[in-house]
Amino acid sequence: MIFFTMMVSGWISLVNGASVFSLPASMDKVVARNASEANSATQIFWNTRLQKKKLFVDPAFKWKSLFTSLTMSDVGKEFPIAGMNEKGLVIHNVSKSQSTENQTLYQLQWLQMILDTSSDLASAIFHASSIAASLLGENAQFIVCDWTGECGIFESHGIWKIRSGDEVSYPVLTESSYDESLEFLSKHEGYGGELPIPQGVSSLERFVRMVFLSSRYDSSESSLNFSFRLLDQISQPSTQWNSVFHVRLRQLYFKKHDFNKTKWIQMEVLPVSCQTELISWKIKTDEFGDQSKRGLPWTDEKANEFISNYPLFDENQKKAIVDFSLNQVNCEEEQ
Repeated sequence: MIFFTMMVSGWISLVNGASVFSLPASMDKVVARNASEANSATQIFWNTRLQKKKLFVDPAFKWKSLFTSLTMSDVGKEFPIAGMNEKGLVIHNVSKSQSTENQTLYQLQWLQMILDTSSDLASAIFHASSIAASLLGENAQFIVCDWTGECGIFESHGIWKIRSGDEVSYPVLTESSYDESLEFLSKHEGYGGELPIPQGVSSLERFVRMVFLSSRYDSSESSLNFSFRLLDQISQPSTQWNSVFHVRLRQLYFKKHDFNKTKWIQMEVLPVSCQTELISWKIKTDEFGDQSKRGLPWTDEKANEFISNYPLFDENQKKAIVDFSLNQVNCEEEQ
């Protein structure tokens, strides 16, 4: 097993203020995110089928990608913070702070492994424990939604705690634990308490406001427009970008927080062959419209420049991650 030997006692923050909600009542089954990531230069990556993969920290753990996926990362390819696969399964990492370097890498690759191997929420639950929750740390949490609109909350507390069905009262997640968020919600008007709906930007306040605002969705309005409007209403001073996975269309819509024009990528027009060169897109550009055919090759030079913006690993760690992400994938022979 490979373990970082530098700064292993330090704690790092993977997500700085992420807010995620789903609209299961919409025909489009959208899942939206407002985020302030550690690397402001977040990239989007295209992942193809039939790739043979392994964990960075434990190379003996291997799997094969069964599905294509579109992912977002602030570390590099194979280390996503969010993504959607071709079956319409969407995952967002909304982990709290205080994770070690190794725990962070386990969290990111766990997300990619689930996208590679799971077609719906039930199969995600089945595959979740393939990587022990203890390896992801005590603070890892994810929201997982599929094409039916059903969502699950996955939390690691030494063991996996997974909620689904009626246990997910509201398909909403911020950095606070789901239990903490529900308890805080119960103190507010309309949810069992007397406090007014909060307007602050703490994780608990954002959770309450998202629950309240998302309940106002009306199918007469575009789910995409509604989602971006809601994301604007829960933004923070540190917000970097907003994104919406449109599950029905298998498209990702995204824009910089300070740029009002939307970009999108259509998964159905992207190549599926494992032999396809690595493709990526920048989130923070002033382009707009369909970006599906505007992805650029992901090279060693770009990967090194990209991870240099990430503040949480030292130079030796960054080099090892780049080498792994560019060279670890092998293609299974295509029929």
